[in-house]
Formats: sequence, structure tokens, C-alpha cells
Amino acid sequence: TPAPYRVLNFDSFRTDAAKKARDGAVADAMVPILAHKLDALHPIADGIRAVLQEDFPTIWGALSDAGTQREVTLVWREDGTMCRCRFDALPPASHGFTCDLKFTGLSAEPQEWSKKVATDYLFQSSLYPRAVKALRGDMPEFKFIVCETAPPYGISIHAAAPGLEDKGAARVDTALAIWRHCMATGTWPRYSTLTHYTEAPPWFEKRDEERA
Repeated sequence: TPAPYRVLNFDSFRTDAAKKARDGAVADAMVPILAHKLDALHPIADGIRAVLQEDFPTIWGALSDAGTQREVTLVWREDGTMCRCRFDALPPASHGFTCDLKFTGLSAEPQEWSKKVATDYLFQSSLYPRAVKALRGDMPEFKFIVCETAPPYGISIHAAAPGLEDKGAARVDTALAIWRHCMATGTWPRYSTLTHYTEAPPWFEKRDEERA
């Protein structure tokens, strides 16, 4: 399988020639990467690959499956509304899940990333399986594979529990309903004209007490 990226021999993307080469790679559905940055990525990729093989054989089996599609864009209609999403990896239906890879130079500590799933990534984890349902017929679980980019390349796997999935589905339904209304009426709501008064959060009061 050819590499999904194109190596470009420029110091940066500041020059017109570099920008043109970068845009050409993107137009060809390739990931542009500067040559001098590639060497640093190989050991990271090798380290993450080794941890996946050793600790997460099921995940690795799906990612390394010859039928797994990478950087694949799905476009579908949800009750007449055009939707679009892009998967990092879309394994065959037999694996039962799809995934998004997250890389961090900090920590993949499970509790911290569980919070992120609930706050930052809930919409994505609900929307993406709908794309597969609409186009392929199955409804896979959506997993986040969080990978540290420094030794020992810790990895944690995350997915929304059923109760949280329901909340995510409700958010997606609400967003689609608002979008349909806006598209049909040509009106786009703005923020409230009321003044929003900010209360002191609990940590603020505690910090002031400690200082006093």
C-alpha cells in the first residue's frame, strides 16, 4: 500500500513554491509533510504501532485489515439534510467499530480523556456512526484511540456509554432540526440580546479563601 503522504523538500510552507506543492498534494488526496519533519515521526509511529499490537490486538487487527479505509469521506442525507464526515479509519463491518485517532504530547490518562469525550467529542461520536448506518447499513461503535507521542507511548481507548450516547444523539437531532429550519426559512439566529451576568464559580471562591 503506498504511503498516504507526500514528502516535500522545503524548510517550511512560507514560499509560493512550497504552498503550491502543498496544495497539489492535498488536491491529490495526499497528506503533505516536510522532509525534515518526517524523520522525527517514524520512531513515534513505530512506538505507537508496537503498543497497539501488544496491548490492543483487536484494535490493531481492525486498523491493519486490508479492507480498512483511511481518511475516507462519507456524505449522506439525514431526513433530507445533507451531512458529511471524514473518518481516520473505517474498518469493515465485521469489526463492529469505527475510530478516530487522537495524538497528544501530554497525557492519554483515561479519566482526563473521558471528560473530553463528554465535553469536546460527544457530537462527533454520535454523528459518525449515522453515516455508516446510512451508507453501509450497520451501526458500529465509535471509539477514540488516544496515543501519546513520547515514550512509552501510552494509549487509552474511549467510547460513549449508552446514557451518554443518548445525550449525543439528542444533540445531533437538535442541531439537524435547527439547520433544516434555517435552510428552509433563510433566517439564522444570533445570540440573545440580554446581558449575561457571570457568577463566581466554586473554585474562584475557594481560591480567594485560601489567599485570605
